[in-house]
Amino acid sequence: NSIRVNVCHSGLRQLETLKEQVVHWLAQGTEENPRKPDDILVLTPNIKTLEPLVRSVFSPLSKNGQGTDVYLPVKITGVPQTNIKNAWNSVLGRLKLTQGRFHYDEFADWLSLGSTQKLYELDYSQVERILGLLKDAQFKRGFDDQHLKLTVCEDDSDFRFSFKYAVDRLMLGVAVDQHVPYADILCFDSVQSGDFELVAKLIQIYEDLNHRRTWLSPNAEKLTTEQWLEVVLEEIKEYQEKGELHLTVVMDVIQSFLRPLTLTRYYDYVQKKHQKSLTHMQLPLNYLVQEIQSAF
Repeated sequence: NSIRVNVCHSGLRQLETLKEQVVHWLAQGTEENPRKPDDILVLTPNIKTLEPLVRSVFSPLSKNGQGTDVYLPVKITGVPQTNIKNAWNSVLGRLKLTQGRFHYDEFADWLSLGSTQKLYELDYSQVERILGLLKDAQFKRGFDDQHLKLTVCEDDSDFRFSFKYAVDRLMLGVAVDQHVPYADILCFDSVQSGDFELVAKLIQIYEDLNHRRTWLSPNAEKLTTEQWLEVVLEEIKEYQEKGELHLTVVMDVIQSFLRPLTLTRYYDYVQKKHQKSLTHMQLPLNYLVQEIQSAF
């Protein structure tokens, strides 16, 4: 079987056949000699044409872990723009998710991004388990009670089915192994010992999103343009420290925006100018994010 030729009627059928053969090959591994997807390299002369089909055939089956087919994680090279866009969407997710209705599907899409998984050191199976836990804990819409108050009637204090409510249920499930209410929250009794680390990740994600929830709002802290750009730069550095390499071009764009501001500040210092200049300019982060995205 060192050389095998398959005649397929389309690119889609090629990929479907490839997946079947890869699954079969992986299944031949033993405990002593396991076979892993990382052992496999697939070459094609037309990756840009096939890329959408690759993502379709090798995509995760569902966001709730209920699929029956085999999921094979793939890493596609030679299409940097898609990788850059996905990495940037992960960065934006931490800023933008709390600005909308914060539905389960939106959060699942963000958590399923490879860059998000790198940031929180998660693999695909852990993400599937996290999403399954959130679904079972009844997360449907809303970030927390404060977030829900922005979109519901004034006298509506029902914060159930929010992200924070589900995380609290899971957190109580770690501490209490019974299906009982505590502080108006019903403990989730199906948390397993292997889920403790994942619940801790969810708590970290909640804290990260909560910390950034006002950055894009009209009530955001009044920072100068230079200060906001430095904030975004720190966000990208956090991803790069976890191994995300596709944000380099975005960092270059931010540096190109920062350069004239830094030079102006230096010039003002040398000339001992104290009146308002370019360095005192204030632009909302939402506008700067759009400019950064347009530039790269």
